[in-house]
Amino acid sequence: MLRGETLQLLPREFKFLSILAEFAPRKASYKELGETIWGEDNNKTRSHLKTIVFSLRQKLEMDPTSPRLILNYRGVGYQLDVTKSASAR
Repeated sequence: MLRGETLQLLPREFKFLSILAEFAPRKASYKELGETIWGEDNNKTRSHLKTIVFSLRQKLEMDPTSPRLILNYRGVGYQLDVTKSASAR
């Protein structure tokens, strides 16, 4: 549920989000994400990660062009911002 509405997440979106939640407040590296979701880390899996993040941001973020919940750290990975201020934005 988000803002009183039930979210429909695809299985890989849910898996990605649950991995970020397990790592929170730390960052999950591209390698850790790829290996956990697909069992490998390569350019193809990293491209799929970008697609998953784009889709999740469309569903979760108030303004997907200015993400505040799913943060990207170029060259490192992604982080779920679990601070109270992130959910209030």
